[in-house]
Amino acid sequence: MVTSDEAMCIGCGCTDNHACWDDDVGQPCHWTRVDRQARLGVCSVCKEIAAAWDAGDREMRVPVEPEDIRISIEAPDVVRVAAHRLKVGHVHVFRNPNGTWSLERVREIYKMTQGVDATVTVGVGPVGHASRTFSKNQMVDITRESTDL
Repeated sequence: MVTSDEAMCIGCGCTDNHACWDDDVGQPCHWTRVDRQARLGVCSVCKEIAAAWDAGDREMRVPVEPEDIRISIEAPDVVRVAAHRLKVGHVHVFRNPNGTWSLERVREIYKMTQGVDATVTVGVGPVGHASRTFSKNQMVDITRESTDL
């Protein structure tokens, strides 16, 4: 959920409160260009579009679907699956410290490692938003509705 005063990256859709991961520096992204009044910017991960921004281009490069990230006050109907069974389209669910629920659509399976410490890393939300890493056999809550893929 984007708040009324957040800026959004035109390259990947990340926001002030939902930064993407900048592999080049090993930390969350930061703004390289931002127009607070227009609530748009270019994050450090999307540096290849900075020249277009500088030329006045403010067009969003990725569709930001409202259902990719949601906050819910009511507990969603969930089922538990082992992390290695996650699929693109599943909606991962977790409880926030304030008691609300976050729902994030799995958009990509990044990596599955092998061995005793095997993990699964998935991309969630809009492109560039975030990734989650789980132990391969960790039980993960997903919405029951998203299991019908």
